[in-house]
Amino acid sequence: MVIHANEGFIVYLSGNRDKGIKLLKSVVQLYPNSYLPNWMLSLIYRNGDSDKEAYKYTMKYIRFGGFPADFIESVEKGFRASGLEGMNRAFLESLISLDDPNPSLIAQSYGFLGENEKAIDWLEESYDQKDVWITGILIEPPYTDPLFRSNPRFLALLEKMNFKYE
Repeated sequence: MVIHANEGFIVYLSGNRDKGIKLLKSVVQLYPNSYLPNWMLSLIYRNGDSDKEAYKYTMKYIRFGGFPADFIESVEKGFRASGLEGMNRAFLESLISLDDPNPSLIAQSYGFLGENEKAIDWLEESYDQKDVWITGILIEPPYTDPLFRSNPRFLALLEKMNFKYE
């Protein structure tokens, strides 16, 4: 399952969006209760592509990813109140309220909201904490956005991590 989900995400990241999504959705059909392919589809759709699909896969990801019930409820309410932006805001606020919030997920959430400087603050925190999830910054949405790729602080962090971006 992990190999097939990764294959779908890699196909998406290589520029073949529709084929990547199709592969990921086929993995979800085979393994509907797995958080990994749902998380990957959530990333794709939370990047502003489709509110309904973003909601669908984000809810699956957080349900199967072991997030608390109040977290799930908050994200549902956020979507009902304000669509994708409300869902992303509620996701961020719920993450921050956790006892041990993951700085990479917080950074990503700020990025989805277009708050890139705050996202980079949290990426720097993630780097300082040696959070393994920071390694996705070269390939994962929202960090593929040109606004990130042209930000001197983002580029300095990539350099600090010995990541090359061209």
